[in-house]
Order: sequence, then C-alpha cells, then structure tokens
Amino acid sequence: MDVLDRLQSGLFFQQLRVIDSVPNSNHPNPLEDQSVPRADCRYVSPPSDHAPGPTHTPSLSHTPETPLPLLSVSVDVELHGRLCTTRVTQQFSNTSSCVAQNAKYIFPIYDGSVVTSFRCRVGSDRLLEGAVKTKEAARADFHHAVSQHKVAVLVEELAPEVFETNVGNVPGQTTVKIEITYANLLKVDNSTGGLVLTIPTSIAPRYGVAPEWYSANQPLLTEGLRVNVQASMPAIIRKMESRSHPISVEIGSVAHHNFTNFAVGATSETLDLSKGRATLAGRSAVLDQDFVLYILSSSRESTKSQALAAAQPDQPSLTTVAVTIHPGDLFLQGANTEGFDGEIIFMADRSGSMSSKMHSLISVMNVFLRSLPQKCFYNIASFGSRFSWLWPASEKYSQENLSIASQYVGSFEANFGGTEIYSALESVLGHYNKRSDVATSVILLTDGEVWDVDNVIQLVRRTVLNRESNIRFFSIGIGDRVSHRLVEGIGQQGGGYAEVVPESSMGSWQESVIQMLKAALTPSRLQCEVHLDQGLTTRTSERQVSGYTLHYPTMIQAPYHIPMLNTFSYFSLYFILERGLESLPATVTVSATTDKGEKLTTQLPLQKATDQTAIHHLAAKALMNDYETGKSWLHTLNSSLESTNPAAFNKVLEQQAQHLGQKWSITSKWTSYVAIDRTSIKHHEISIQKADTIEIAHLTRPRPRPAPFFDLPSSMSSESGTELPAVVDLAPPALPPTLSNSMCSGSVTMMSVDSNALPNSIRSREDTELEQRLCKSIRERMKGLVWAFKRPRNSSPYVNENSRVTKPPRSITMPSSIQAEELLSLDKILLTQEASGKFHLGSFRHELSRKYGTLALERFLDDMFDNNLSVQRSPGFRHLHLNILAVVYITDQHAASKGLWELQVAKARQWIKQKIIELLKEKGDLKELPEISLEDLERSIITELHEKDPRGT
Repeated sequence: MDVLDRLQSGLFFQQLRVIDSVPNSNHPNPLEDQSVPRADCRYVSPPSDHAPGPTHTPSLSHTPETPLPLLSVSVDVELHGRLCTTRVTQQFSNTSSCVAQNAKYIFPIYDGSVVTSFRCRVGSDRLLEGAVKTKEAARADFHHAVSQHKVAVLVEELAPEVFETNVGNVPGQTTVKIEITYANLLKVDNSTGGLVLTIPTSIAPRYGVAPEWYSANQPLLTEGLRVNVQASMPAIIRKMESRSHPISVEIGSVAHHNFTNFAVGATSETLDLSKGRATLAGRSAVLDQDFVLYILSSSRESTKSQALAAAQPDQPSLTTVAVTIHPGDLFLQGANTEGFDGEIIFMADRSGSMSSKMHSLISVMNVFLRSLPQKCFYNIASFGSRFSWLWPASEKYSQENLSIASQYVGSFEANFGGTEIYSALESVLGHYNKRSDVATSVILLTDGEVWDVDNVIQLVRRTVLNRESNIRFFSIGIGDRVSHRLVEGIGQQGGGYAEVVPESSMGSWQESVIQMLKAALTPSRLQCEVHLDQGLTTRTSERQVSGYTLHYPTMIQAPYHIPMLNTFSYFSLYFILERGLESLPATVTVSATTDKGEKLTTQLPLQKATDQTAIHHLAAKALMNDYETGKSWLHTLNSSLESTNPAAFNKVLEQQAQHLGQKWSITSKWTSYVAIDRTSIKHHEISIQKADTIEIAHLTRPRPRPAPFFDLPSSMSSESGTELPAVVDLAPPALPPTLSNSMCSGSVTMMSVDSNALPNSIRSREDTELEQRLCKSIRERMKGLVWAFKRPRNSSPYVNENSRVTKPPRSITMPSSIQAEELLSLDKILLTQEASGKFHLGSFRHELSRKYGTLALERFLDDMFDNNLSVQRSPGFRHLHLNILAVVYITDQHAASKGLWELQVAKARQWIKQKIIELLKEKGDLKELPEISLEDLERSIITELHEKDPRGT
C-alpha cells in the first residue's frame, strides 16, 4: 500500500527466542550482547500462524507479536490561557495466566510538546516512575532486567510525533497502566482569535518507504475513550465546541483537587464564567481521529504578544524568560491587501487519499481564485506521486485567466497517486518569480503524510533563507489525522503560518483558508529580534568544558535562529539566564526589519510569574531541538571548533545535551529515562529511552469507521448577554453553580460579547459586572435547573457521505419577503463574481430591491447623479444598483461568515467606486473625485430596515 494504514494507540507483546540463560551482571552493551533468557512455561506463546514481529532492537528481532487488549484511554487536560498540560493514561490487561515477555505500546503526542513525566503501574503494588539517564546506561538497564525476568520498560521515539514503549515481563492476570504527561502551547485560530486544543489519539497515515520489520497488529479499545478538559481563561468564555467529537460543556465549572475546595465551590454565590469544563459525551468513541476543541473568550489577552519570567525551581539564581511574538498586534495591524502586486502559487494535493475531500477542495479553490486582487500574478500546481502546473509561469489576474483557472479547478480528481510533497515543493523553484522585488506566497493544501518530514522542512527553510529570493510558504492540513509537525514546520520555517482543518468541520473551513490568503497577500516579511536591556543578549565569555575552550553566551536563546515571520505569525522564544528575577529589566525590546529595510521597534512589559514550571520544560525542549538539528548557540558561536575538531565538538555537544536532559527530564538522542520504584525509593529494573529518529513501517490494519453522531449543538446567546434560552428539557438540580449544556459537537455560546469592546486586562470590570448580572438572572429564573439541549437521533441533516460528523452550517435568517430558495446560497453568490469584482445576480434583482431598496439608497444615488434619468436608465447604472444591493445582502445576512467573503466584498466595493466614477465621466459632470463611503451607505440601509422592521421579518 502507498499510504500507510492508521494506527490506534496500543500495546503488544512478543515472545523472545532463547539463546543463553546466563545473565550478564555487568550490564553489557545491548548492541554487543545477544544473550537472552531461555523460554519456559511462564511465557506466552503467540499463535503459530502469526507473522514474525519486527523490531530494531537486536535482542528482540525476528520474534512474533500478540496484541495485549487496550481496556481504556483517559485524557485529562488543564488549560491556563495558551499553556496546556495533558495527562494521557492508557490501561492494558494481560488476561493470560502466563507472563507476556514483551508488550509493545505505541502512542502519539502533539508536535512541539515536551514530555514532563512518564509512569508505569504494573498491577496494584508496583509504581515505576521515570528519571533521566544517559542513553547507553538506560538501554543496558533494560536488557539486563529482561534477562533477569524482571519488569522493564524501554521507550523509543520512532518519529518526532510517535513514541514506542516496550514493556518487558508483564505478569499474567495483571493490568498495566501507562501514564504520560506533556506540556505545550495551544494554537491560535487566526480567523477568530480563539484557541485550538488538539489531542492526537492515534498515528496519522504516512506515505513513503516503510521499514520491513514493522508489524500491522492493532488492539481493540474495549472500554472506550474518556476526555476531560479543564479551562481557565483570562476573560469570560464565550464558546467551547468540539470540531471532532460529541462533548458536554459546563461553563463556570472546574474540578476540585480536594473536598474543602469542592465544598466552597458548591456553596459559592459567584459563578466564574472564565472557567469551563468539557468532557467527551459517552465512551463509545474509538481512537480513529484527533480530538479537537475550540475555545473562544471575550478577550484576546492570552493570544497577544507577551513576556513572562519565572525563577527555576530549587535554583532561584537561574531564570527562564518566555517571549511570545505576534507581529500583527505589535507592528502592522492595518495591512492592506488590495494593492498586492506579487505572486500567489496554490499547491493542491490530488492524491488518492483526497477523494472524500475533493469537493471541498474545489469549492475553496474557487473562493480563493475570486478573492485575489486584480494586480497580482498566480499559478496552480497539482501534485501526488507526480505534479503538473497550470501555466509554465504565473499569469496576471484577469477575467480570461480566471475562466481558465476555474475550468482547471473544476476538473480536479483524486487521481495523482501517492503524496510526494518534497518533489512538488522542489518544483516550485523552477516556476516562481525569482525577482527580489516580487513577493511570492506559496499556499500548500494537503491531507497527506510523509516520513521524511525533516527533509521537507529543510527544503522550505533553505529556500526562504536564500537572500536572492522573496518567497514564503503557507500550509493547510486537511483532515482528522494530519501530521502537525509537517504542516506547522512548513508554515513556521517558511515565513508564513499553518492551519489544520478537521474533515468533520468541512462546512466552515473556507473561512480559515481565506484568512490565510489574506496573510499571503500581506507582502511584508519580518526579520524579528528580541533583546533584554543592559546588553544581555550579545555578550559572550570563554569557558572550559571537557578541556576545550568554548564561547559561551551570557544568556542562552532557544530557538537560537528566529525564522521569517509575518503579521499573522505566532512564535515563542525562550531565554535561560544566570540571573535572579529581581535583577531582570522591566521590559523586553522586540524589533523587526521589513523587506524594504524599514525598522520597527516596540517594547513588552516583563511579567513575573510563579508556579510556571511548564515554561522551563518548554524552554529546555526548544534548546534540545536546537542541539539535535544543529542550529543551537553552541553550533553558531563555536563553528571553528566544529570544523577543526569534529570529535571534540560532538563530545561537548553530547555533554551539554545530557546535562540539559537530566535536569529537565527531556528525552533526546543523548538522554533516556530510567524508572524509579516508589515502594523502595531505589532504581527499579526499568528504563525509558528515546532512540534516534527512524521511519516507521506499515503500522496497522485499517479499522471500520465509527458510527455517526446525530445530535446537534445548541447555543446560549443573546444580544444583551443576560437573556436565557428557553428550557427545552429539564434535569435534576445541579449541585455547583454551573451552566451545563450537553450536546453533540459541543458548541456552547455564552453571550454575544464584542471582544474588541473589552479592555485587555486579565479580569476587566465589564467582565465582572456581566458575570454578576448573568448569575443573578440565572438564579432568579432557573432555580437550579440544568439545561439539556437535545435533538432526536437520526434527525440531523449534517452527515456527509462517509457518515462522519460535520459541523452544522451557520443558521441564515432569510427575510419573510424572500424565501430561502429564491436566493442563491452564499457560496453560489460568491462564484458569480468576475475578476473585476462585479457580481452577476440579474435574475435576483427584483428580490434584492424588494428587501433592500430603501430611501437611503435612493437618496445616495440621486445625490450622486443629480437625478439624471439618462444615467439611471443605462445598463451600467443597473449593474451598479444591483451590486450595491448584493454587497448589503451579503454583509447583512451573512455577517457571521465575514471571514469567507471579506476579500471578495472588498473587490466588489472597489468595482462599485470605479463604476460610479465611470458613470460620472460619461455624464460629463466629473470635476473632482467624490468622497464615497460605501460602508456608511450600507449601515444606513441596514439601520433603515431595522427601524421599519425591528424583528427582521
């Protein structure tokens, strides 16, 4: 198979062949010692017809595997703004009466996450907790323990997002629990400013040559999946919804770590709407797609640029500073896309795996094409195992070329074989405009996976760093099983950004990609630098390490090299300083240089944080990644030692990495885990290590699709923010003062609060007053009732052909005088736009005039053309009138989809202004350009309509 089957996280065990039963007490190197114990009746014998189990561990090679049943998976998440801590607990069972000698467990983590702890509980009396050791020592401990028939665990990183654990000697009739905790920063949704939590529950499909030793076994999830998310935001939570699974949401509710806190919360009169809880509704879900949760609060405080400083635990003389950079709120907030005269290249994945998504791809490509500005050049490439280009070089945007491109996109089929992204991106080098004064933005749309992720990212990075080019890369991952490392890596190293759009939300994903196009049309690339005051960033000193002289910085920065950023980017940078908190400056200086050489500078206040241990782990992970990729401070400041004495440099590098890994429990190519038995406070016979990155083979057999969910999310919203929804179903009174809403896709909107109208403080006075009013209204009207929003099963129309959950489209309230079928859908209206910006809706002119033909519009046109009948009877005037009505209709009836139509409406307004000037010239009255504010006209029309009909009927 070209595309590897998806792997559900699971545990396997395999029998070892017997060579020698004499253990080596000196813990020999496992790569040299091939002795293993002789098998006896205590070990499980797999079925005789089972294929040999593959592995790259010498003592475990060519041995059969048998699946160990996966009983349950529990995921507990704590969110504090963007900071996320996830604990995954998977429970397995050896139901046999014999010992399972080698149980293989495979699990994914979100890209960029740092594993902070690993624990394994065998039975009820043995808890093994990991501590870092060097790789060689950990591997030797594991093999020695296996040879002694003792419980042992070996963890290897097969790919940056995929870990494999070998648990040796699991006793019969015993349950095994493996608990992994990791931390990461949540991704920001650029179209809304909300936060997106992604929990990988299985290994994504990948394309490429698979190592031949890997098996295709998989276990079954017998007791289901449990997900519990506790969110604490800096402002009121307006919405929590799942884009992948059915969830239940409680706003104002948090878990209590002890009974005292629970008692206080149960009797409290305060409802904290900045906190919320989301849980998976039911436990019938299987591990077939990533769990995605969207959180929107009334303030964007947690997504803004900020600088935090925290003293390192048990060593207050060392400090970690975390700086989050979002150039959009620091420098170029009002970027103009209409004047973009550069180049846009679309890379469309047409591999076989895109078959179910091809209709959505065609739809969004059509919106892309009609959203482009008139001065730009563009091209389209299709790729799979081969690639093809629409034109040899980009063509200028025109009606003729738009028709050609639309016809080409309309012919799209998923018939390009496998997914070879590297060769497709490499072909860009022969097709893009290489002039340094022409900005090129490449937008990649793919759902595929490749195993050579690092090669793809390095290709993108090399291309962007070429000083003779002016190119950026943006990436959109489509589907429920995207490799976040691949997509995010292309966006970050390419000077753009990335979005992942789950297949279950295909009805709304166009808005996200249009926002990406808006970013691509913003021509500036920014080379950013971050400085602490007092010259701390640039000073270095000489130190002796292992007998070699090193240039050592006063402060360590990771990542050491900041990639090109744009106004839509989010980038995190860390500093490790040999200073206490009190000696740090009050501000951090962020500077940026544009493509035109313009210097931009701003300052961020440096906030002191307490109990933020995750900051130190994330900083250590970033530094370890620099060490592994060869881009750290050590490589940059000591390049002469690396070139003259590579062996010495590698020795120093290994020592630095081992020290970092042992201090912060970071696995790497130089460091590993060894487990501690809490019952004896001694080193136990278990070691956990991370091996060198390798490619994974065919991971598993395909599984059947899950049964669809048919419930529809409900909404709790009002214009005032205090009105309550009608009670649809009653439930027993709730103990704590929380708002409960059980639903399918988990959408809960608390109130219509304009996030831009709120101040940026952590807890504003408006938020507090709003909470108090809502709490009072709740208590007076509901009297302890819990809202349960339900829908009869099998009644939802929002299920696609594959019986996958899809996000229901936004409700569109049509005026009574215009039935829904009398007007085209928004998508079809947008498809009628020409390259010039003109809409063709002649057959609906009567309906639009009946609704929006107001006195405000008539006065505007009469004043503009002095009631000239000859002008008003011309075809050009009729097109002008119709397009004004079309723009008002779109902005009024489809305001919630602004992210989708924003660029096209901007083009339409530009066409309207040009048409007015053209008609005035024909009339001969144009002496000077009139001031035309179409936005004011649109507001006047809508205001007049609302005054005549407040209910919008």
